[in-house]
Order: sequence, then structure tokens, then C-alpha cells
Amino acid sequence: MRVPNSPFEYVFSYLAPSALKREVANKLGYSDERAVLLTPSGTAANLVVLNLLRQLGKDRLRIVLPAYFQVPVAAKDIGFEVTCDHAQGGDSGWTAPDLSALDPQIDVVWITHPIYGIGDTFSPGTMQALLAYMAAGGLVVGDECLCTVGSEVGRQLGRHVGFIGTYSPHKSVCMNGVKLGVVIAAPRHLEALENLSDIWAGPLTRMSLADAEHFLSPNFDEMQLAVEARLIASEASLRDICKRFDCTLLGTKGPYRTLRVNGVPRNLELSLSYVSQLIYYTGTSFIPSFVNLGPPDLPFSFRVNLTRWGTPMEAALNRLLGTIRSNSVPLIHE
Repeated sequence: MRVPNSPFEYVFSYLAPSALKREVANKLGYSDERAVLLTPSGTAANLVVLNLLRQLGKDRLRIVLPAYFQVPVAAKDIGFEVTCDHAQGGDSGWTAPDLSALDPQIDVVWITHPIYGIGDTFSPGTMQALLAYMAAGGLVVGDECLCTVGSEVGRQLGRHVGFIGTYSPHKSVCMNGVKLGVVIAAPRHLEALENLSDIWAGPLTRMSLADAEHFLSPNFDEMQLAVEARLIASEASLRDICKRFDCTLLGTKGPYRTLRVNGVPRNLELSLSYVSQLIYYTGTSFIPSFVNLGPPDLPFSFRVNLTRWGTPMEAALNRLLGTIRSNSVPLIHE
């Protein structure tokens, strides 16, 4: 393994072997020469990219929702003028908001793929709109930290110099305790990325470099196949529960999906007192859709992790959905 022998030395991305970084980029779908930055996590990768955009003189960020909650918060703290608009689901994928009113020289478009907390992809029309936006001189950032390897939008958009992608491959196989973040951008951004990484990401751990090696190994591919098989089985079982309680499971990609409780108004999801009592009465915990900046037109919804499927999760869902359907939690008007 290409991991430094000494545990006493700092290792930054610019000291990591070039061949290692190139192989990581190749496995993520980039065949052309690209600037590759390794970071300790996907969160750090996103933070470095936000600061790169500011260094490039950009001050307006258009975030296509749903998105990782860190992004709009950090962007505002860094000084961006942030506008958030929801993508809309459809039969051919999710459609991003109209980009025609944006100025490619000023506005940066930030997308999250797969659709965060739902697990779906963008429509062909949106992909063409993003390509056209970059052709006009715009920048598009793709947060693909939860993306299954092989299905990245960077494989279609990444050939353009206007695309910047962030990745965290082990998150797609739910190995959240071992992290590697990756930024891939046009070669002209390499020096700026490496300088910013010193400030916003810090040095790599030996685990990060070991993760890079593991990502390139056949064992990672075997793990991905095993996870995908588990997701298929878990989804089938979860759909049975959805039928029982008149719910809809959204999404087709990855471990994180959204469970929509049909007919239950969203204002209950936004009610702190209702959700608190629901958790107390059922002994369950869940992440409401609005926390992931989910679509506002959904009824009461929450995120589920298909890799956690088993007897405890099945029992928790039965208690949770049974309590919601029985209206046994007293309503408190806020």
C-alpha cells in the first residue's frame, strides 16, 4: 500500500502519490487530466470547494434542493448570496429549476446527486441544461458524496472545465466510520485547491490514504455488490410495510430513501411538539424530510436507511406508522 511508513509525518494531498490520485479519479469516471484533491471527508471536500468558488470571485450560489444541510449554512457563513430552489420529481427523473435567468459569469449552480435523502437521479433535460450552462461559461458543482460508484453524473458532466465534483466513495457502501473525500476539477484549479485544503481540510490521516487504496481494490467492488443485493431485499420488505400503512417509498438509488405517509399533512412533520411526542410514545427516532431540505409539497415524510433493515427497524416502523395512522398522539397547536 502507498501509505507513508512514518506515523509522525503530516501527509497532505499534494504529497500523496500522483498515480494514486489519478487512479481514484479514473474509477470515479474521469479519463482526462484533472486536478484531484484528497480530503479527510466529503464534508471537508465540500467546504474546500465553497472556498474555491469565493476565491474565483463568485458570490451567488444557486442550490438545487434537496441538498446536504451543511451546504447552504456554510455558504452563507462564507459570504455567498444563496438561493435555494427545489427540483421536481417526474417519470424520467428529477428536473432542476429553470437556469435561464442566471448569469453564468456570476451564478454557480450546486446540485446533489443522487437526490439527497430520496435516492433518485436527474432527468435527461436537466443534464442538457447543465451542460448548456457550462458551455455558456458557468460553473456547476456536483456533490456526489452518496453516489454509487458507476452512476455519477460526473461521467456525463465531468469532461467540461466548468464542472467540479465532490465524492466520498465509502459512504455509498455505508462505511461511515472510514472516510475519504475527493474533489475533482479542471487542472487550472489544482494549486488553489491544495492551498485551500491546508486551511479548510487539514492533513490527511493514514486511514484516508488506506481508504483510497481500498477504494481501488477488488474488495471494494465486492462490498458494493453485497450492499446492492441487501438494498434490493430491504426495499422489497419495506414496500410490504408501505402497502400495509398506505405509504409510498420514493427513490431508486442508494441506501437513503424517503417514506411518504400519504394523507398526513406536512405541518405535522414541521411540528416540534408532535414529532417529539411521536418519538416519545413509539420509542423510535427518525429524520423528517424537511431536515434534508426535502420537497415542500410532500405530505408527512421521513428518511429511511435500507442498510439498517432488520427486525428492530421493522418493529420500529410498525410502531411509528401504526401510531401515526391511529391518530393516538394528541395534537398541540403551535
